[in-house]
Amino acid sequence: MLNFIDATDGCGGPKWLLWLCQWNPKYILVSGDTFDDALEELGSWVVDNAPEHLIDNIVEEIYQDALARGLTEEEAQQEAELDATLIDGGHYLSSSEWGIELEHPTPEELTSWLTD
Repeated sequence: MLNFIDATDGCGGPKWLLWLCQWNPKYILVSGDTFDDALEELGSWVVDNAPEHLIDNIVEEIYQDALARGLTEEEAQQEAELDATLIDGGHYLSSSEWGIELEHPTPEELTSWLTD
């Protein structure tokens, strides 16, 4: 499955082919002015279309556990976010459950990837 997200208001721009979920990957072609814009758009897409991939509750549990063990708020936040990627709106993905398949692919590279 390939989804397309354009964060450039239809003006094109750099693209990243991202994957979500190691075992049954969803592929998302994200266009954005910067990678941070693209990641933010991916976050919005995940919240709306694949919220089962969010680990917000796990991050919060780790954070609260770290505070209960006497860590400072900053230390607790660092521990909670150790294997998490912050995406749009304060949501988290597991850092091992998403990645970059292709960075700035040409149309030819996308065609080749789609037909392999």
